Amino acid sequence: YGVEEDKLAVASAGCALYYVNQNFKGRIQHITSLSLLQKEGIMGLDAFTIRNLELFQSLSSQGIHGTLVGTIDKTVTAAGSRLLKNWLRQPLTDPEKINERLDRITEFIKDDGMVQDIQAHLKETADIERILARIASGKASPRDIINLGMSLERIPIVKDSIHKKNKMITKLLLRCADTDKITLSILNTVKIDPPPTTKKGGYIRIGFLPELDELRQLSADASQWMSNM
Repeated sequence: YGVEEDKLAVASAGCALYYVNQNFKGRIQHITSLSLLQKEGIMGLDAFTIRNLELFQSLSSQGIHGTLVGTIDKTVTAAGSRLLKNWLRQPLTDPEKINERLDRITEFIKDDGMVQDIQAHLKETADIERILARIASGKASPRDIINLGMSLERIPIVKDSIHKKNKMITKLLLRCADTDKITLSILNTVKIDPPPTTKKGGYIRIGFLPELDELRQLSADASQWMSNM
């Protein structure tokens, strides 16, 4: 994986994988590779520096008010807020990358209508990162799955809003995978308002699987027959 010579990195990765394996009961088949975090062009900030700069917590109130993130965080999704905090923890040092990020921010600032349009759609999305983590660990519920499908359904709308109004920011969309097939699969399989758990079933759409529909009908008929008795 390109990390063989870094024994400390390999040891750390091994400890992390052991912890994950113990806590997720062996459900780590999706982890198939390792990669080193690239620190080039990024400033490393230790906990002491982060605290004194009051990036995330005020020294006086111990809250978020008056901190840098409290001042500039206008994100509308949990994933967006986490990304912003990661950027603040690891500020860029490469002038080219800094200017590229600033140019993109400027484009958003210049088009308030586009920002409001995008935010309106993003507000309706669930925390996709957290849902994917629960899926990977085998802890996802039917509601997680349908929320994922409904959130992915909004991605093409957001992409279209950006593509129509700003060619520069459109470059960011090249990183987005095509999710149409998985979105359609989820929405055609899981009920819009499923139960919170899989224990009692009832979360698969009628018409998705004829055999299941038949079993449901038999169960309903049997229940009705018992009631009539």
